[in-house]
Amino acid sequence: SLLQAVRIQRHVMNVILISNFNDCPSLFDSIKAIPFLFTVDSEKIASNTTRTFDEKSKDLFTAAHNQFLWRSSALRLFLLLDFMQVYHYDVALHIEADNLLYHPLDNDAIAVLRQHYPLAVTPLFANKSQMTASVLWVSQINQLIDLIHYLSLIAQRREPVWQHYIRFLRRFFCCKKGGIEADPNTGL
Repeated sequence: SLLQAVRIQRHVMNVILISNFNDCPSLFDSIKAIPFLFTVDSEKIASNTTRTFDEKSKDLFTAAHNQFLWRSSALRLFLLLDFMQVYHYDVALHIEADNLLYHPLDNDAIAVLRQHYPLAVTPLFANKSQMTASVLWVSQINQLIDLIHYLSLIAQRREPVWQHYIRFLRRFFCCKKGGIEADPNTGL
């Protein structure tokens, strides 16, 4: 999918892979021959905010099914912001590496995104209770800064954001035995 992305996009925009290459050298070995693919080691750009979220969020996802996936999915948003700040990008289109691209994302597509979507993710359900950042559009870095700030407050369990988050969980994901803020009587 990365080779396909570079083939399709290289004349339109940079294709950049951010990963923890020191922890996973086999990944770098598998992609180093792809021409025009830019790589960034996440450890070299990770901010204090990202490192704090990584540490504080460990207990948020412990009871979740596939907890590593959820935590790393949230963490990549922080790394995207770190990348944008370090490399002075104000706009970004994040597409997970398992998405195949068949057509260049030319100026027309980017213009529509800029005009209509300040920050966009893919909703998974019609009620918009769950979303995925498998495709994430950031029209201005400030939009992503606001999201990262919100996620940081949740990880730190800061009020009133924390209680708002708990109400959201209870509405859409209730209930799990031993879950976050479990009822002392039922354990749910």
